[in-house]
Amino acid sequence: MLNRWCREAQRSSKPVFQGSGTLRDQELARLKRELAQVKKEREFLRDAATYFAKESS
Repeated sequence: MLNRWCREAQRSSKPVFQGSGTLRDQELARLKRELAQVKKEREFLRDAATYFAKESS
């Protein structure tokens, strides 16, 4: 099976591995990065609220 795939890849004129993924994959990666950033911001705000709540009491 691997030999057949190699032969087909050699006969093909277009590159075997094109680009870095589809637009959907790129959007998913962007959204995952954005979610990670939002989670960090939420954690920071939660810690800040806790700090100021302790300070005011």
